[in-house]
Amino acid sequence: MNKGKILCVDDEINVLSALRRILKAGGFEVFIASSGKDALTILEKEIYDVALIDYKMPGMNGIELLKKIKESGYEIEPIIVTAHSDISLVVEAVKEGAYDYILKPWNKELLISSINKVLKYKKLLKEHRILQDQLSKKYKFENLIGSSTVMRRIFSIIEKVKDSSNSVLIYGENGTGKEQIAKAIHYNGNRKDKLFIPVDCTSINPNVIESELFGHVKGAFTGAFQTKEGLLKSAGKGTIFLDEIAEIPPSIQAKLLRALQEMEIKPVGSNKLEKIEARILASTNKDIYKAIEKGEFREDLFYRLNVVSIEVPPLREHKEDIPLLIDHFIEKYSTDEREINGITQEALNVLMDYKWPGNIRQLENCIERAFVLSTGDRIDVKDLPEEIISKRSEKGDRISTLSEIEREHILKTILHFKGNKKRTAKALGINRSSLYYRIKEYNIDI
Repeated sequence: MNKGKILCVDDEINVLSALRRILKAGGFEVFIASSGKDALTILEKEIYDVALIDYKMPGMNGIELLKKIKESGYEIEPIIVTAHSDISLVVEAVKEGAYDYILKPWNKELLISSINKVLKYKKLLKEHRILQDQLSKKYKFENLIGSSTVMRRIFSIIEKVKDSSNSVLIYGENGTGKEQIAKAIHYNGNRKDKLFIPVDCTSINPNVIESELFGHVKGAFTGAFQTKEGLLKSAGKGTIFLDEIAEIPPSIQAKLLRALQEMEIKPVGSNKLEKIEARILASTNKDIYKAIEKGEFREDLFYRLNVVSIEVPPLREHKEDIPLLIDHFIEKYSTDEREINGITQEALNVLMDYKWPGNIRQLENCIERAFVLSTGDRIDVKDLPEEIISKRSEKGDRISTLSEIEREHILKTILHFKGNKKRTAKALGINRSSLYYRIKEYNIDI
């Protein structure tokens, strides 16, 4: 098995032969160059993992070659090989970008070990880059699903606040995607390379939430065996997302207000103030004004958090986004082993009729369930949860008005033709002017 591609650069043929023999036996693919100039020519044609570069070579020494490799941006990690143990040479090599250095005469095990360390480092670096790319893509606000007027309004706000340091308070029922919006703000802004730390305020014991947020010093309370840094401090210049912030006890809210106003905290048991740099995003599913009236939430903290507010509507108020969300979840859960190509019109009608008390999270669970139970290549009514199907049958208990029926029929027809007004009007048997009039009259977002 090929463990990696190694380029060996040395002006001594016998050294190159020895390296080729040892490294091939170690499972590596080996390439050789007898000068710095030859190495640069080789690097132009192919990608290599590691370069073993001899320091002392005529024409272009190892440090000079190292500089040219870094200047050219080749994705190869250099190791300098030298017979000199001069510490200044080692410092210079590392400063110019060498991952490691090896002294001649080299030990075979040490040589292999050094190369394996480099390969492990490259693997971790690649995984980190992939993860960052995935996070950036996953939370790009353009990829938050929805084309309705209310969702476009949210996208506009995210665009405006993503690079600011202001606090943002996100309102919405459970399951509407408040944390996804917070992540979109973070991962599209100038803090995207910093930490994003979500804090579920409902799951933290009220007795320890102060320590979790602000930290504590050793001996501050029973069980505080060592000093602990709080989340507000450990986030650095990143983002703290306080999910369901209205659940924080009023006694802690005063300290949080000071942290937001002064950008400094005092750990439990400490007399020293510590500066913080994190941005605060928060969410709540409560009626915050009622909580203020009841004395459950500080009014001054609310105004400090509510510099910018984003109200996330329940799914029942932007049902026109349901087909887009379904397509997104089908794509998300499709694999080589299990692929679904879409949803039947009858099943879509059922989902469009449902009120979705659990919002987008419930819809996603519904589609994920269909992947488990469905035997066909399209989701059908029989693949939907019983509570959703039964709700449809219950609609017979109330007679809809003609206006409600017409609005629903127009909306479904527009969705069926993917927004094409000409085809929609033709299918409905009306002209486009009449269609536009009804869209405006029924306040249909498209």
